[in-house]
Amino acid sequence: MRTFIRRPGNKTKHIKKILPYIPEFEGNYIEPFVGTGALFLTLEPSKWIINDINKELIDIWKIVRDDPEFLLNEIGKLKEHLLSVDTKEKIKYCKEITSSIDNEKNVKLKAVKYHLMTYCSFESTLFHSYSDSKYFFTGLYGPLYETNSCHVFTESYIKKINHLNDLFKNGIIMNQDYSKVLKKVKSGDFVFLDPPYFGDKEYKFSYNNDEKIDESFVNNLIKELIKLDKKGVKWMMTQVDSDSVRENFCKYNILEITMNNGVCDKLRNCELLIMNY
Repeated sequence: MRTFIRRPGNKTKHIKKILPYIPEFEGNYIEPFVGTGALFLTLEPSKWIINDINKELIDIWKIVRDDPEFLLNEIGKLKEHLLSVDTKEKIKYCKEITSSIDNEKNVKLKAVKYHLMTYCSFESTLFHSYSDSKYFFTGLYGPLYETNSCHVFTESYIKKINHLNDLFKNGIIMNQDYSKVLKKVKSGDFVFLDPPYFGDKEYKFSYNNDEKIDESFVNNLIKELIKLDKKGVKWMMTQVDSDSVRENFCKYNILEITMNNGVCDKLRNCELLIMNY
């Protein structure tokens, strides 16, 4: 199943190239940087643990598990308003909602506002390095002004949410630093890691507010992966192609995935699959 979340770096376009390299495993499927969960939702494993440090993002996963009707009702309200006004009013309304996210006291409503505004924003992210605002609306998502439509407003989206409500009852959803999730990993598990890019160039978006991906982050990640190696746990990681990434992970199996998703280094035009098997 395709993911129900819009976000930069979504691995949906990569899935067909990743699937052939997924090993057989008997334990849990564990994804410490789940984001949109594109691979997780494609595999639909029977035993799993997913995690992300972004609270609003994880709260949406939990709402789909615990109270999907709340999400669908809020989608209905937004749909009724947005599809009845012109482009100028759409942008004004979305900016008002986005600016109210930080002060929203209702945890579920805050998560839903965040989720829906990423669908309405043309870059599908509300965090930007060029803005001082915690949540920043970048502009209207193309289909909303071209055809007055959006996937989140469709019947197929409703069916997807209802299906996922059943799937999500069989695993654990966490909102922790990824290292705490990796402590739960046992022999027989498979870990898929899709951390933020830490290549040789800067990107105008960031995955989380106040996110800092520096040398310390990379060094700590390497230490955590070595711990998995010692446990005999198989893991796979996706990462942007860069000299620093190739150097830091040179002892592992590295494969190129040719792809232009608008985020990769355009000079190399590919991402990397890094595996310890």
